[in-house]
Amino acid sequence: MTPAMAAPRRTPVDAAIYLTICGVAAFILTIAVAMSKDPLFQFEGYIFIAGFMAGAVMEQLRIDALTPTSSVKILRSMLCEA
Repeated sequence: MTPAMAAPRRTPVDAAIYLTICGVAAFILTIAVAMSKDPLFQFEGYIFIAGFMAGAVMEQLRIDALTPTSSVKILRSMLCEA
């Protein structure tokens, strides 16, 4: 099948629901960490949030590296030309 004939892929509904639930849970966790009076809970929460953000960035860089118009490739070409 040629790319012109291929049907566009749609996001599965269960994946969208899962992403929404995870986003709401992360927002609730962030609020709970910020409102907590326990410094140890805040410290552990901030470590968890930092780990989550680092994982999200690493996953985005991995996805970008697999695409032809990668933002990483564009950034490298800009740095190499300078």
